[in-house]
Amino acid sequence: MTGPSCDQEVVAPSRGTVDIEFDGDPILLRMRGEHDSSTVDVVSTGLARAIDATEGDVVIDLGGVSFMDASTIGCLARGEDLLQKCDRSLSVRCLSTVQRKLFEICRLAYLIEPPSGQSRRASALESWVEIPVAPRSHPPRVP
Repeated sequence: MTGPSCDQEVVAPSRGTVDIEFDGDPILLRMRGEHDSSTVDVVSTGLARAIDATEGDVVIDLGGVSFMDASTIGCLARGEDLLQKCDRSLSVRCLSTVQRKLFEICRLAYLIEPPSGQSRRASALESWVEIPVAPRSHPPRVP
């Protein structure tokens, strides 16, 4: 499936915007402004265009978002579910501290793209806690 050759912008009146960049792999959606229940249709439309335009993964850049609520995160989670069914992925990047916390509360922290140069696996392993081996209170049984 081939996507449009030019970038597109989906706009909610005086609210948030979603810019879609089709020229890379993965496709990049740059969200800007304030996103809440009044802009869910804008986010859904932008995400649907990106999903339909390619067979690759989708990255959401939240660097320009000044506000977002749980309805926006729900919309992104539904997009991620759809992509997962097709063996594709959705990730988010450029999150503020508050946005990162919101994704963690919603149990979607796995969508957060690790810092440049770090793999998802390395990021996950850093959260592991080493458990020391305790001495045995009795010797092991020998058959």
